[in-house]
Formats: sequence, C-alpha cells, structure tokens
Amino acid sequence: MILDEVGSANIALFKLKRTLKNHNVKHEFSRIFFRRSRSEDLIQAADLVAGAILRRDAKDDTKRLN
Repeated sequence: MILDEVGSANIALFKLKRTLKNHNVKHEFSRIFFRRSRSEDLIQAADLVAGAILRRDAKDDTKRLN
C-alpha cells in the first residue's frame, strides 16, 4: 500500500494500524510506503477520487460521481 505522506510517517502508520484494529479489519499488506503526492501522479489521482467520494458521502450527494 502506498499512502500520501502528510506529517510524520510513523504517527500516520500508528494511527492506521490502530484504526484498522479498532474496526476489526485484518490487513494483509506486505509493505506500507509513504510518498509525497506532489511527486507521484497516481497518488494525486487517488487522492482526488477519495476526496470526491468523501464529499459525496458526507453530503449524501449521489449526483457528483455519476
């Protein structure tokens, strides 16, 4: 898994693992990498899609992604 690096990678990894554990989600990633999205086009694209989905779900706006 590749995640956008925002702030401390160690803190982000700790929070990710804690969140997955709290939700009883078993992950099977062999490696987790942190990269700056400004230098990775695919991470930027994934971030835009995730943001659009988050806004849609937060506002219950089903028209935006159709």
